[in-house]
Amino acid sequence: MSVTAGYVYDTDNNTTYNNAADWAYPDKENIAVFGPVLLPKVYGSNLSELEIASDGMISLTINSVKALLFDEVGDNYQIEAQAKPLELNSTEEKVVVVAETIENASNKSKHSTTQSDGFEFVQNVGLGSQLSVESSLDVKGEARLQNKLSVTLEAGIEKSLKVGSNLSVTGMANLGSSPDDEVHTSGTVHIGNMANIAAAAQVGGTLSVLGEAELVDVVTMGSNLSVGKRADFSDDVKVDGDLSVKGSATIDAGAYLGSTLEVTGQADLLNKLRVNGTLSVLSLIHI
Repeated sequence: MSVTAGYVYDTDNNTTYNNAADWAYPDKENIAVFGPVLLPKVYGSNLSELEIASDGMISLTINSVKALLFDEVGDNYQIEAQAKPLELNSTEEKVVVVAETIENASNKSKHSTTQSDGFEFVQNVGLGSQLSVESSLDVKGEARLQNKLSVTLEAGIEKSLKVGSNLSVTGMANLGSSPDDEVHTSGTVHIGNMANIAAAAQVGGTLSVLGEAELVDVVTMGSNLSVGKRADFSDDVKVDGDLSVKGSATIDAGAYLGSTLEVTGQADLLNKLRVNGTLSVLSLIHI
């Protein structure tokens, strides 16, 4: 069925009626074959479909320059812009591509999707500026940082943490929250300030103290205690076993022996010898 034209359109998309129109749209099944047709405008009004058909590529020319190519490439249909970038824009500043919406919002380009699982990037993603994540960040593979990592709040690490170089902690570092937690390091640990260990500390190798060491509580040695230089004890020293002194022993104050004193070599008394009890001599004394 043909439709009689009752109005035409001007350049401002306003409707003006043309009662003198003497042409009509052909039926949609009608096929006409033309050569080059030069037309200022092509209108399709009151139509359910306006079809542009071609057995090959379709090209659009804008401002006397071939601008857009519509073609079938492999399993896809392709729109290719010629000589200039292809810009998708809208007066609403919003463009929808499949399930993704791209829009301008508060000086930002906002991307959203109707998919419940969000976005997935199969290949590498390069960001030339800052990355801001308002919610949680889940990284299933390796994460490599080529520069500093700054964490303003708490950082939780559920499994092993491997540091290939220096680890610098300017504030307090709590290692372990339960007795079963362990901290292992294969390199040197440098602590520029005080290290506070609330529980037991076990050293499997040599413990070297280059400066002063202050022990305010009981110290239990399960094996030998070797002191290369002078050792000062400001309080009582109790030895439950034998005390062996290879060099000279100087006692500035009194020495009290609760049991027998045995001297296997020569004993020199440079001052008076005072005996409050019985003095027993088992052999010859030279005076």
